[in-house]
Amino acid sequence: VLREHPARIAGKTGTAEVDGAGSHAWFAGFAPHGPASKRIAFAVILEHAGYGGAAAARVAGEVATAATAAGLLR
Repeated sequence: VLREHPARIAGKTGTAEVDGAGSHAWFAGFAPHGPASKRIAFAVILEHAGYGGAAAARVAGEVATAATAAGLLR
């Protein structure tokens, strides 16, 4: 999902299982990966979004896109 994102995001996806309900999807990461003068770190948790972090990774890409537009990444 994030492999081709222009902000070069690095991170880890995961799942938090919930008894009797859908699992939570999460992504923790930072951008940009590699040398940078400005960098952000973030964690995204989507309640009951299902197994794996694909949905949360997509939101992390949106966070990095917004941070780039705001001048927070370089």
